[in-house]
Amino acid sequence: MKSLHKQFFIILILGFSTLTVHCQVVKSDIRGSKEKSLTIIGKDTLLINANIGDQIEAVFVVENNWLDDHFIAQVQTDCHCITALFPEKINRLKTDSITVVLNTQNIPPGPFIKRAYLETPDDDVIHLVIMGNLKLVRPVIKQGHPPQIYKPKHIRWVSNKS
Repeated sequence: MKSLHKQFFIILILGFSTLTVHCQVVKSDIRGSKEKSLTIIGKDTLLINANIGDQIEAVFVVENNWLDDHFIAQVQTDCHCITALFPEKINRLKTDSITVVLNTQNIPPGPFIKRAYLETPDDDVIHLVIMGNLKLVRPVIKQGHPPQIYKPKHIRWVSNKS
């Protein structure tokens, strides 16, 4: 009788372990075939050389691949010099844009990396990155002439362009 209970117990454990492995394989297949909810069309990183005082505007085109609308509560930034402008909602299967504006006025010269973070419904985080090098432009002073002071530029970049 005890050996019958042992055999039944072993068969029961093998059955559950086989069922568990099968369920995990099916779960991973479903996750692997699923597209990400939000994707960036084009590049998610802007490489730029600019001068201190320039205003850099990076427009990231975002596509909603889900069958539900995606509501954006906030786009978190890693620095006070970055501002993110974003829509409240991206409709299902549509594209929209998130604009990240970098004011270079108070950033020291040299290489820099600035990021904005967009959280997606599938608990993923999309990094929107602006990186490059800032150069200090000093006024040109010639005797007998007024100084030539650098006039800051407004630089606009769109991610879906090559």
